[in-house]
Amino acid sequence: ELTPRLLAGHSDVARAPAYSPDGRWMAFTRDRALGHSEILIREAAGGEAKPLHGEVALDFEPTWSPDGKQIAFLRQRERGRYGLLVT
Repeated sequence: ELTPRLLAGHSDVARAPAYSPDGRWMAFTRDRALGHSEILIREAAGGEAKPLHGEVALDFEPTWSPDGKQIAFLRQRERGRYGLLVT
């Protein structure tokens, strides 16, 4: 039987978790007030989640590169227009 375990708890909505290829890190989207969202990263075993970058934007859907050195994500640039960014 599988038992759920809390990996991220925030007052805002957290969604779209993505694990690094080695399973050590987790990236996820956190919805913020005023229609913004950000990508947070943290160790999968626990610890404090930190922003991927400091920009105020509408970022979502993080995905790790196969070597685990980069994270690609989508950013809404304006209504109906999106960009694909890589860290």
